[in-house]
Amino acid sequence: MTRISEILNNLLFNTNKPAEIKDTSVQPQIFDFDAGNPMDTVEFTASETSAVQTTKKLPDEITVQKGDTIESLAAILKITPKEFKDTYGVTSIKSGDVLKKKTKTSTTNNNGYTEYKVKSGETLGGIANRNNTTVDAIMKLNGLKSADDVKADQVLKIPSGASTSANTTKTKSSTTNNNGYTEYKVKSGETLGGIANRNNTTVEAIMKLNGLKSADDIKADQVLKIPSGASTTCSSQTQATQTSTTKDMAGFLYALRMQESTDNYSAKNRRGYIGAYQFGERALADLGIYSESGSDPYSKNDWAGYIKKNKYGITSISGFLSSKKQQDDVMKALIDKNWGYIKTLKLQKHIGKTYAGVKISVSGMIAGAHLVGIGGLKEFLNSKGAKIPKDGNDIPITDYIRAYSDYDLGLK
Repeated sequence: MTRISEILNNLLFNTNKPAEIKDTSVQPQIFDFDAGNPMDTVEFTASETSAVQTTKKLPDEITVQKGDTIESLAAILKITPKEFKDTYGVTSIKSGDVLKKKTKTSTTNNNGYTEYKVKSGETLGGIANRNNTTVDAIMKLNGLKSADDVKADQVLKIPSGASTSANTTKTKSSTTNNNGYTEYKVKSGETLGGIANRNNTTVEAIMKLNGLKSADDIKADQVLKIPSGASTTCSSQTQATQTSTTKDMAGFLYALRMQESTDNYSAKNRRGYIGAYQFGERALADLGIYSESGSDPYSKNDWAGYIKKNKYGITSISGFLSSKKQQDDVMKALIDKNWGYIKTLKLQKHIGKTYAGVKISVSGMIAGAHLVGIGGLKEFLNSKGAKIPKDGNDIPITDYIRAYSDYDLGLK
């Protein structure tokens, strides 16, 4: 049996139902293009070193740029389009609009916290972001053991030090000097990627200026030097939004990195997914880069296997995490591979059609497959939107297909 025949056989006849796919009996495990399926970006804990939604605070004000949509901005901020609309009180946007956070409904008491009623589809990370606090603080106050321990209509205690009205811009703690940099005091739960993004600079620039060997080498109350060309205010238009309007492969990859890890190439989450795109063992194995023995060797993401000789120059996981080029090259290879699966399964016949309120495009399909795998994409398309797969964080495939719908990836 050829490699492609084996893959298609697994795809078409596998009857094991994965938890993240609702009402489907198809999920091809061999080519989880996802770079981590289910995608776990919002599953980081605040104490981990990857820059993710659980610790990144949403901007108080956003100026909409040409090409921006609710879906693209929501994807960059790592919240759902519904959460974006609720946060900024909008139903539509246009270039030039200035969006401001609206006051959240909560009940204040004298016990050091406010009470917040969880809405359907909300995540703890999103709630923390909108209330200007952290996941760790909410979990501690509510005695939660996991960030997953929230459900609709649950009433959470929100630390009263957190602002439930974000109509004013929060000033960053920084000191300007004449040495070509400003000084920035790291807050609990912050990551170097998040600090770089909020200050309109790069992780590499901060690491070089501070003599850091790793993006993980920061801790609360540490004073970092920030290049003085970077803005120390929480600008509503950071590199993420600016690059999101570049509707080509480079723009697609940047938006995807922002969604997965806030552009943190050294990221690793608690489920073992690594890098800017959150690669899983299975994704690298599918490209012939990684190998591990066992009956189900790639289910744990423990990286206990070995790196095979490959054309990408990867010799170790640590080296891979320090190389932007290697990660970008691998991501492009996975996109090409997934596009090959899409064509083999004749899924491109759905391009231009609208299912469940979203128009199908090449880049949208690639993004959708990244979220739930080829099996989930196939199920959604062939059911004409009647079945909507979700990832492990309950994010529906329609969010990704919509947010990444208009990129020209040059795929033929």
